Amino acid sequence: MVEASRELKRTTDRATMPQELEQAGQRFANRVGPQVARVVVLAVTVVVTHGMTGGAALLASRLSMLPRFPQAAAVGASQVGIHLANVGQVTAVAIMGSTVVISLPATAVAMVIQGMSGGSTASAPSGQLHHVISKRIAAELEDHSTLSGHYTARDPRFVTRAADKAAHNGYQKWHRDVDDEVIGWLRRYTNATPQEFEAFLREIYSRPAMRARFPNGF
Repeated sequence: MVEASRELKRTTDRATMPQELEQAGQRFANRVGPQVARVVVLAVTVVVTHGMTGGAALLASRLSMLPRFPQAAAVGASQVGIHLANVGQVTAVAIMGSTVVISLPATAVAMVIQGMSGGSTASAPSGQLHHVISKRIAAELEDHSTLSGHYTARDPRFVTRAADKAAHNGYQKWHRDVDDEVIGWLRRYTNATPQEFEAFLREIYSRPAMRARFPNGF
C-alpha cells in the first residue's frame, strides 16, 4: 500500500494530461486491489468535497456503512489500540520509509490508553522536563534545506515531562540514541516538510519504550 501510494504520487505529480492521471489510477488499483482502491477513492472524494476538517468528520460518521467494518474495528481496538471512530480527529498522516504515521490529538491518545487499561488512570508524570528539540537536533535543523528557521534549541513548543527521575536524568544513552536517529532522518530526508518532521518525532515518542518514559507523548 505504501509503495503503491508513493508511485501514484510520483506519477500524478508528473502527469500533464487527463489520460495520464487515469492510467496512474488504474495502476494503483491493480497493485492494491479493488477493495482498498474503493476505500481510498471514497476518502479522497469526501475530503475534496467537504474539506479536510468537515471531510474527516463526515467520513467518520460513514465508517460503519463500509463492508466488514465491525470486524476491522474489533481488530483495530484489540490488537493495535486504535478506535476507528477516532478517524475524525486525525490531524496529519505521513509516510516515513515503510511506516505510515498517523497523528492524533493528545486527548484522543489519552482516551485510547484509558480504554485499553479498563478506565484506570495512572499517576501524573513527576520527572524532569524533556526538550524534544535538543541542541544537537537544533544545530542539524539549522543546516536543513527546508526546515531551517522553523525550530529553536529547546523549543518550548516541543516539551514533555518524564514519568519520574529514573525515566529521564540528564543526557542518557537512550537520549543520545534518539538524537542520532533524528539527525540521521534529517540527513536522509533533505526536502522534508515541518508536518513530516513532526509526524516522525511523534512516531518516535509513541513507541512503547518512549511512552513508558513520557506517558503524555509530547
